[in-house]
Amino acid sequence: MNRQRLYTVFFLVTMAALICTFLFCYLQPGFIPIFSYLTTAFTIITGIGAISFGLLKIHEAYKYEY
Repeated sequence: MNRQRLYTVFFLVTMAALICTFLFCYLQPGFIPIFSYLTTAFTIITGIGAISFGLLKIHEAYKYEY
C-alpha cells in the first residue's frame, strides 16, 4: 500500500469517526445542553484540524508520487 492511499484511508476513517461521535452525542435523548455545546465545539475544532492535516498529508503524498 503506497503512501497516498494510506493517508487517504486514514483521513476518511478519521472523518467517519468524528461524524459518528458528533451524531452519537447530539442525538442521544436528554442530553445536557452545555455538554452538547462543548462536544460540538470540540468536534468542529478537531474536524477542522483533521481535515487540514489530512489534506496536507494527501497533498504531500501526491507531490512525492510524481
